[in-house]
Amino acid sequence: KYGMYYGGSWLATAFKANTERGDKIDVAPLPKGPAKEAVILLGLANAVSAKSEHPAESAKFATFLSSEEAEKILSDTGGASVSSRAGTQDGWFGAFPNYHLKEAFDASIPHGVPYPVSLNTAKWQDVQNKVLAEAWAGKRPTADAAKEIAAQMNEILAKE
Repeated sequence: KYGMYYGGSWLATAFKANTERGDKIDVAPLPKGPAKEAVILLGLANAVSAKSEHPAESAKFATFLSSEEAEKILSDTGGASVSSRAGTQDGWFGAFPNYHLKEAFDASIPHGVPYPVSLNTAKWQDVQNKVLAEAWAGKRPTADAAKEIAAQMNEILAKE
């Protein structure tokens, strides 16, 4: 059983769809850590394949996907994640009335930091995901998991 789980706005649709637990959970800002209060900010990206048979149309579609109109459509339909564009977010918040998404969003944005990346982000992310899963499953103490993640990440980063 989890008392708390960290995730992101992309999980709102999964929470809402979970008929067993969706009405028993809520969202809140991350608690302040010992160094500072921070929340990782991510963004969605759209790309066009260099091998596309329709590069002009693909580029036009990718451009549309980043427009205010497209962000409003995604927001109003409870899309994958909250839009970062001011003025397009109300529909998304309204699509999930059981959760305090707007309050958590508004409280978190002032403490936003970029997602950390390195030359081989996927390698240390894999370590993080595997070791945290063990801690969340109760198979090991969280403090030990954090120490192992730090040690393995430092080793990976030292090789970059």
